[in-house]
Amino acid sequence: MELLAQARPASLDPGTDPGAAAGRRQDTIAAAARTNPEASPRGAASVRPRPRVPRAALATGLTLAAAGAAAAVFVAGSGPGAAPAPVSRTPKTGSTPSVTLTAQQILFTAAVSAAQQPAQGRYWKVTDISGSVMAAGPNAHPYAVEQTWSPSVTWDARSPRQRSWTMPASGFTTTPVSAGAAAAWRAGGSPKLPSQHGRQQGWWQTGGSDGYLGNGNLTFAQFQRLPASPARLWAVVKKAAEQQIEPSPHVKAVYWSTAGKESLAETMFGVYDQLLKLDPITPAVRAAVLRDLARLPGVHSIGKVTDPIGRTGYGIAQSQGPADNGAEQTEEVLVIAPGSGLLLADEFVVTSTSYSAPPSGAAPGLGTCPKGTALPKINHPMCKLSAAQAKQLPASEGLYSGHGFLLVGPGPMVELASGQVESFDAIVGARWTNASPALPSPSQRFSVVKDSKG
Repeated sequence: MELLAQARPASLDPGTDPGAAAGRRQDTIAAAARTNPEASPRGAASVRPRPRVPRAALATGLTLAAAGAAAAVFVAGSGPGAAPAPVSRTPKTGSTPSVTLTAQQILFTAAVSAAQQPAQGRYWKVTDISGSVMAAGPNAHPYAVEQTWSPSVTWDARSPRQRSWTMPASGFTTTPVSAGAAAAWRAGGSPKLPSQHGRQQGWWQTGGSDGYLGNGNLTFAQFQRLPASPARLWAVVKKAAEQQIEPSPHVKAVYWSTAGKESLAETMFGVYDQLLKLDPITPAVRAAVLRDLARLPGVHSIGKVTDPIGRTGYGIAQSQGPADNGAEQTEEVLVIAPGSGLLLADEFVVTSTSYSAPPSGAAPGLGTCPKGTALPKINHPMCKLSAAQAKQLPASEGLYSGHGFLLVGPGPMVELASGQVESFDAIVGARWTNASPALPSPSQRFSVVKDSKG
């Protein structure tokens, strides 16, 4: 009965604005959820996929801007996935008992709803917000902060002759992630936390790539031609995942590390996530994605949850492997609204640790690079540590063993407690529309091809 209620057409219910009740600290999230008409469980999809970055790369005591550059260094030696941010992830419970729903029940119900969604319009429009956690403050007294980016919007044109637009995030805000982190920040004199606010840009292209399928890029027309048969789509996704695990020799030579690579099931989970988050697939293909997720090994339900902007959905997770030293285990959680069949959010959540996380959410790391480990020609300090040197770091970090060494910057490192969200992509809205994008000034519009933007 609960799933039947979830699948009830939204048109039969009075209008609501779940985003307006967002429990997040960041003003950008609350404002976007309150003002965007898509900020309800009827909207979904998210940012283009990010490579998984070892947690040490995102948790160094660099300035937050430098941490972004550090992440780029790690992409050069790591496999695919996502990056870190804490917020409690516990199933939403009520005062009355409720029926326990399996992942298969939730996903099959969502598949029925997804197949009935409208698919008419000139553009597939997606609005999303992303956030991640990193360490800040002095190395001796660090604290964890969450960096949350302003909304990013994509307008994928149905016609190959019409421009597709990406309005990237134009800035970010930073806040302590917990009461303990806030206390440590105040004890340090409440220094100004980094933020960035730039002019909105618009990147355009005509007939080009509109998204990802594993490591590959597809056009709008190619996404629309993906098979709606779950069995045939499974074969397509499996092939894309295999190529992602074992990419071409050229890709391997440039950035790939085979050590610690994901299993086929994990990689397929990520490919399906890509399709749900951003890509302009048909309602029938979206339904097939959900049915395929139901049969993936390791997929399970964590019950009702609240996403980063306050909307209620069902958490569908796939357990991830433990860290290299077994200190921390995470799982990826897809927050799905069965009534629409759309994705509300994608999160990475800490599920268990072998250490006691400090109240501040961060622990001291390296003061400086040990002698002979500093890497040259980088605009911020970066150390290349051996296995023995890496063992001196906080227990949560472990050894990134892609090549038998760890790349890390001096400064504090994040240590998250079980149940905290490491990173998230929240989908403020995703829908077909005949509207036209509100473009920035002509000087802020760039061609992906001619101006190398996007």
